[in-house]
Amino acid sequence: MDNDLEARRSLELSELLEVMRTEVAKDGGTLTLVSADYNTGAVAISLGGACGTCSLTGTTLEDGVKRILTQRLDWVTEIVGVIDKSEELEGTGNWLPYEI
Repeated sequence: MDNDLEARRSLELSELLEVMRTEVAKDGGTLTLVSADYNTGAVAISLGGACGTCSLTGTTLEDGVKRILTQRLDWVTEIVGVIDKSEELEGTGNWLPYEI
């Protein structure tokens, strides 16, 4: 892959993730790019903050992050979700963890 194409894909991904980060942050979550293979289209994303302990994290990854990235970036072929359950990030935002 040439450097121009890789740079373009990196910029596209960064810009789209920034928009998504803003939305995730509204619920106290964090969204971080772990890695991206611009040749194969595999992208690893970490959800943390309130998202790290939320029961809807899988839905956020599958129905939100994966759907948006694969629909808007035709080169993205695979999304790998990483859940960050760091205690220092837990429950920061509108959602607070609780025990049933």
